[in-house]
Amino acid sequence: MIYNLNGTYESPLYKKNTHICLYHNNIAEDYPPHWHMPLEILMPIEHSYTIIANDQRYDVNPYDILFIGSGVIHSTIAP
Repeated sequence: MIYNLNGTYESPLYKKNTHICLYHNNIAEDYPPHWHMPLEILMPIEHSYTIIANDQRYDVNPYDILFIGSGVIHSTIAP
């Protein structure tokens, strides 16, 4: 879930007194094109997802790890 989206810019919700955002998402949902300053690390546990990052398609399977760099516009297509 994207909590703070302004146009395509996402403002992350950091854990108190840290610079870490950790989302344990157990709902398969699409994410619209967006970007943010922090690095994003994606690792699905169940199902495969399609990630579009800088107009490149990535099929991410369970336990694959995908790194999305700072400022990269990306979206997620859920199963």
